[in-house]
Amino acid sequence: MNPPVDGTAKAAIVATVRDAGDFLGFWIQYHLSIGFSKIILFFDDPTETYISKISRLNGVIVFISDAGLRERRKSCRLYAYNKKFLDTHVMARQVLNAEIGIGVARELDTDWILHIDCDELFYSPGVSLARHISELEQKGINHQAYINHEAVVDKLDIKNMFEEVTLFKKNIRALKRSRSDC
Repeated sequence: MNPPVDGTAKAAIVATVRDAGDFLGFWIQYHLSIGFSKIILFFDDPTETYISKISRLNGVIVFISDAGLRERRKSCRLYAYNKKFLDTHVMARQVLNAEIGIGVARELDTDWILHIDCDELFYSPGVSLARHISELEQKGINHQAYINHEAVVDKLDIKNMFEEVTLFKKNIRALKRSRSDC
């Protein structure tokens, strides 16, 4: 995708979703509020009760894991490698869903796409999404990987993990190594 020259890059998120529960609406609204123009969701379970509610939200594009999506996945470049894992490995479905999501984002003239899970937030304190993207583009960066910190849940009855969970396991890539680790 070619970034625009006027600094108004559009960014979308693609995610494969299963059992997201009540917090999915919060997750969507958060990402739209910080500047993502579209959220492209692939529901792994077509019987999820909140699909119809989510699909009516502005800025959200929904795909349901049904015969149509299974057929569409066959046109993906990475289908041949992943097809034997589709029923057993969520990663195989995520890879193909992301490939489809990239195609949708291109059709919508989206400049950047972020693949994250629905239990992850894009969080950039002190720097807006627009400024972050602009800085990447100014540096000639067209691909960026981000590390994430995993939430440590300390109770079972959580309604919205983003508001209730306060303990996180830092990603090992974010920790400085001591001399004894070298």
